[in-house]
Amino acid sequence: WTLYVAAVNDPPTFSSPTIYLCEDPSDGDTYVIEHHVTDIFPGWFEEDQTVAFSVSPQSGDTALFTAGPFVDGDGTVRFKLAPTAFGAATFFLTGYDDGGVARLGVATTRESLTIIANRRPSFSLLAPVVTLVELSGAESAAFAVRAVRDVVLGPDGSENGTFVLV
Repeated sequence: WTLYVAAVNDPPTFSSPTIYLCEDPSDGDTYVIEHHVTDIFPGWFEEDQTVAFSVSPQSGDTALFTAGPFVDGDGTVRFKLAPTAFGAATFFLTGYDDGGVARLGVATTRESLTIIANRRPSFSLLAPVVTLVELSGAESAAFAVRAVRDVVLGPDGSENGTFVLV
């Protein structure tokens, strides 16, 4: 008699690190982060297979995006942020190969893709050149408060947070 062992499709594997942005997304540019999803592997002895990705919402604020995110087969992530985007959203990132599911094979793997958008703080100096003459203690703190204006630390234009002049 002959024993025949048929191969089954192994699921693809990949790594999907978190994306951190510190931007003011006011111009609607498309973000392109090349090869962000890494270690894309179709499975053992399956080098002839192609891995593709689909993205679907998992949690967080998906209104941060006007388009995407999308992930290309090479791991490049593409998306557009809304002009006032601030916060985080997590997506299911499903990698699938074209090896099929015959004989109990597995063609998909699901990971998470998190994108965190944090707006830069901003402020204006009261004068372009500031001269400080031997101030210390409470006087230097009072000077720092008067040295800047239009401080925006929070996403909603608030002044919540910590501001340190160095």
